[in-house]
Amino acid sequence: MKNFILSLIILFVILKLDAQEIVRIGTGNVYDFRFSSNGSLAYILNTRNIDIWDIHQRLMIKSLEGPDNTLIALDINENLNYLAASSLDSSIYLWNLRDYRLLQKVNINGIANTVVLNSKTNELICGLQDGQILFIDIYTGAILRGIKNGHSEITSIVLIDSTGLFATSGSAGMIRLWESGSPIQCDEISAHADLIREISYSYSKKQIYSCSDDGTVKEFNINNKKIEIHSKKIKWKINRSWIMSVNLNDDDAMAYASYRGKIFIISPYSKYYFHLDNKIFKVRFLIQKNPYLIVGLATNDGLKILQGSQMKIKTIR
Repeated sequence: MKNFILSLIILFVILKLDAQEIVRIGTGNVYDFRFSSNGSLAYILNTRNIDIWDIHQRLMIKSLEGPDNTLIALDINENLNYLAASSLDSSIYLWNLRDYRLLQKVNINGIANTVVLNSKTNELICGLQDGQILFIDIYTGAILRGIKNGHSEITSIVLIDSTGLFATSGSAGMIRLWESGSPIQCDEISAHADLIREISYSYSKKQIYSCSDDGTVKEFNINNKKIEIHSKKIKWKINRSWIMSVNLNDDDAMAYASYRGKIFIISPYSKYYFHLDNKIFKVRFLIQKNPYLIVGLATNDGLKILQGSQMKIKTIR
């Protein structure tokens, strides 16, 4: 019954999004965002607030007031019912996802570029600009432990399956693999020639995908706590442009976007291309399992939502 209701909600979301219209939610710079699992809500990081929008109605239903300084990263976890954000005031903010109460403000004496809620350990993992990794108890706000891992700056963190592993990327083009319960580095690989903007993980393929200022997207196998390059051939490249974001869905589709407004979606069956007259900071799939390939884009002109039917089919070499 639960799955049936979820299917109806997803269908309603898709029907409400006009296939011939690029939907815009909000205005101004959107640097990061998340969708709820059923695709009905968007959590948008807007400088000092996190705005929560009903996508069906295109209506903002709540604005979570953050610090006096700029918010730079967020994550949500519906299993934990938590929303987390980091700020330039060297703090972490934790809200309840049900009633939107501010539960914790944690001073970390540093700026976190990326935050990830881990429902298996009830921790928030923070990747800092000075290269540290911090683990925060979400219920008490206590900093449990830290790792100084050698990255000059951490740019992205991703959880790996249910293995207790996670991966980090850095400004020097490295990807490192870690065990969550201890400060043990399992492996590392020199992945890119420039700063890595984001990494994403495919649960079905057991692969990490990374995007970089060197204009490439690469894939790496995770096997027995080791990182292995999948192929020396570069499949995905955008010349003379930073690739800002890469995202995967549960149907093995991949989306990546460049700072200059180019968007690509690669699915097992189709390849799509689109260009926006905007700067793009992040790309996310609206719903993890659906054939419509709807993506959201964080831009300098609000959150944009479009689907594969609006994009051009293109052979990518």
